[in-house]
Formats: sequence, structure tokens, C-alpha cells
Amino acid sequence: ANPRPGSARRTLRLTQSEREMPGQVFLLAMRGKRPVGMLRCRAVQRTPLVAEARQAIVTTAYVVPSERRKGVLRALVAAADEWCVSQDLPAMRLQCSLTNDVGQRAWESLGFQPAEVVYLREIPRG
Repeated sequence: ANPRPGSARRTLRLTQSEREMPGQVFLLAMRGKRPVGMLRCRAVQRTPLVAEARQAIVTTAYVVPSERRKGVLRALVAAADEWCVSQDLPAMRLQCSLTNDVGQRAWESLGFQPAEVVYLREIPRG
């Protein structure tokens, strides 16, 4: 990525505003006193036109590289599942790049399946 000038300050402001949003949960995985992973999940209404359109969306997930493949993400998703049940959310969504093979395998091992394709087209210039 090519961070914009002042991105550290902007990241802090963005995180603070996201923490204040209602209808979400931030989950932190700890190994002893050390944080090893986190997951943010929020309730969304995909469209007002469909009754069953309310679901959860995973907006952020991260596991410290040395802690990967040790069940941290599985534990975070299980805790998110419990939160979804408490919020009466029937499904959980997330986005994973088509080029992220490792991410796709991780999410699919946790029961996620591809649901749609998002198309991107760059705008021709001159």
C-alpha cells in the first residue's frame, strides 16, 4: 500500500470513530497478557427491501503472524458467532481478495463460502 501523509493520525481517528459505532463487537484474543489477534464484527442491514437482509459483517480480522495456525482465528470467529446469536443475526459476511489464497483457505476452513463476486473496472485515462 501507499499510505497517505498523516495516515497514522487518520488511522487513530478512524479507529476511535469506529469504536463508538453501535451494533458491533470488538474481540481481542490474548495469549497470557499479550494480544495475539482481533476481530471486529458489526450488524448491518444489506437492503431495506428484504426482510432477511440483516446480518453480520466482519470488517477487520488480524492474527499476529507467529500465532497463525494455532486456532486464534477459529476462537475469534466462535466468539463472533455467540455475539451474532445474541443479536439474532442469521449469517456473517466478509470480503477476501481473489488473490489472497491463504485468506480464502482460512475462511473456508471456518465454514465461509463464496457468496458473490465484486467486479472492479479501472477508469480509462486519456
